[in-house]
Amino acid sequence: PRSATEPSNPVDGDQWFDTANSRFMLYDGSAWITVGGDNASAIATANQALAATADVYKEKANVAAIPSSPVNGDKIELLDSTGIESFSSLSGMPSGFVGASTLLVRLEYNSTSSKWEWRSFAPKDPDGRFLKSLSPVVLGDSNSGSGSITLNCETNAHGVKLKGPAHSAAANYTLTLPDNTGTAGQVLQTSGSGGNLSWVTNDNNEIVLGTTAKVELKLNSLNDDTLETTLENILVRRDLHTHSDINTNQLFTGNIDIRGDKTFSFQKNTGGGGPFTAFKKSQSATTSATFTLPDADGSAGQAVITDGSGVLSFGNVGGQFLETPQTLSENKLVAANINASCNGPIALDSGVTITVSSSSQLVVLA
Repeated sequence: PRSATEPSNPVDGDQWFDTANSRFMLYDGSAWITVGGDNASAIATANQALAATADVYKEKANVAAIPSSPVNGDKIELLDSTGIESFSSLSGMPSGFVGASTLLVRLEYNSTSSKWEWRSFAPKDPDGRFLKSLSPVVLGDSNSGSGSITLNCETNAHGVKLKGPAHSAAANYTLTLPDNTGTAGQVLQTSGSGGNLSWVTNDNNEIVLGTTAKVELKLNSLNDDTLETTLENILVRRDLHTHSDINTNQLFTGNIDIRGDKTFSFQKNTGGGGPFTAFKKSQSATTSATFTLPDADGSAGQAVITDGSGVLSFGNVGGQFLETPQTLSENKLVAANINASCNGPIALDSGVTITVSSSSQLVVLA
C-alpha cells in the first residue's frame, strides 16, 4: 500500500511505500526497515522483494465465475461470495459460513484433490466491521434468520448472541438501556410503549403484567408463603401450602377427580372454617358408579329415586307399591332393635342368608 503512515497489524514480509519520505519499507517481523536507498536501485530491490513474497489472487465477480478448468495453484478472489456454501468443489470452508455480497472469499486450486481449497474471507469494506453511524442496521437473511450481534469471549471460543424477533412478529420497537448498572438483586423493567429500561427493586417478588395484573409471592399474617394472582385488579386466587382460595367462578371442561379418602365439602362463609356439608366416596367400594342428576327440581315431598342405571329423578314415594323380589340373591341383615317386613313368598339363592339381630323381628306378608 502507499500512504504517509505505516499500516496497522503488520506481519513478517509486509511491504509499504512511505509517501511522506519516498521510501520502500519492509516489515521484518518486529519493525519496519528501509529497503535500499532513495533511488532507482532501492526501488528495484523493493520490487524484487515484493515479487518474491506477493500473493496474487485474480478477481472473479461471483461463484458462477469460478474457472471450470483451473490448474494447480490458481488463486482467485470472489468479489461476491453469495452461494459459496453450496459450491461442491470446495474443501476447508469454516462450518456455518454463509456467503454474502459484502464478503470477499479467497480460494486456491489443488489439482491433487481436484478441489478449490479455502484460504480466507474478509469484508469488502474492512471498516464495515465498526458501527460508525448513529443508527446502524444488522441485516437478516433467509439462511441465518433475523439480524443478530454476537459477543465472543476473549479467545473467540464462545459467544452470546443478541437476536431480533422473526419476521412473523412484525416487531418495531426500541429498547433504551439504563444509565447505570443498578444494585444487587434489582431487575430490569420496561416503561412500556417508550421502551425505556430501568433497574427496580422488586421487594414484593412481583411479576407485573400490564397495569391490572400481577403474580406476587408474599408472606401472610401467619408468616406462611402465599402466591397471589390478580387479574383486572381483582384477587382471583391465593395459594398456600395447605390449600388454595379461589375467588372467581371456575369453568371445567373435563372430569374432576377427588382421589383418596377425601371429601367434597360445602362450607359456611365464616372465613376460618365452620359447619359444612360434604360428600365422600366409600373407600371399601369395589365398583364404580356414575349418577346423572335430574333435569329439574321436583315437587314438594318427592324423593330422589334411581332407575337402576344411575339416572336420578324426583318421584313420589308415598302411595306407591312396596315391591320385594321373589328371590333374594344377596345376604340381608335386620339390625338390632329394628322391625322389618316384606312381601312373600321369598326364595333364597344358594348360600344366601337372612339374619335377624337381637330384639328385632321380620314379618313376611303372604
